[in-house]
Amino acid sequence: MQTQNWLDAVNSFVRGMPKSFWLVTGLYLFVNILLVLLAPPGANLAQGGDADSYWNPALALLKYGGFVQLENPTEPNFYRTPFYPLMISGLMSIFGESPDAVIFIQSILLYISGLIFRNSVRDWLPGWENLGLALIVLNPNLLGTAHLIQSETLYLFFMSIAFWALLMIVREDFRWSNALIIGSALAAACLVKPTSQFLIPLLPIALPLIAVAAGVRAEWGRLFVQGLVALVLALAIMAPWASKLA
Repeated sequence: MQTQNWLDAVNSFVRGMPKSFWLVTGLYLFVNILLVLLAPPGANLAQGGDADSYWNPALALLKYGGFVQLENPTEPNFYRTPFYPLMISGLMSIFGESPDAVIFIQSILLYISGLIFRNSVRDWLPGWENLGLALIVLNPNLLGTAHLIQSETLYLFFMSIAFWALLMIVREDFRWSNALIIGSALAAACLVKPTSQFLIPLLPIALPLIAVAAGVRAEWGRLFVQGLVALVLALAIMAPWASKLA
């Protein structure tokens, strides 16, 4: 019975999506398959620029169980933030020391990021949501990077979640869950790449400003507290790595 319900839900989803959605999805699958077939073996690691700075910590994690130098495990290696090497190491433990599994997961993460952005576009510009999906998943820069050992795809995934929750607040959805999603997603993004760390201290300021700009000044105090709690949550998530660096 549960299987039939699941099949009915899938069938309803497929029938409910317009042709443009399936066109973009089909093109995304086609281009990914084409890139896999045309890429020389090992190119996604060899052509990744500084890919070794992610790959070697993942190998060391698998071999020694810690963030240490691959050739000298007595020395720590904190050059890269932990989440991307952790993801690679986890995939290595299941599929072996091949970048192919990482590229496959990154292709999925990029598509999910596109779906998240599509959802936001649908809320703000109904009818243009599948163009929004295409702008993410068929973007040559994002698509090409997803086929390299680089952290940008995982970083984009977490930032997309934070951006989606922020837009929910802009639409005057002041539930606590949105603020907490922003805090945790920004913290996760910073543990992939520290680029956005400056955004976290701004949360208690930015969220009340949204209420003021939206004309609901009465909510600024609530959003200030939510931003403060989101800030504390983000710091708590990053604290273990920060203590290692200290």
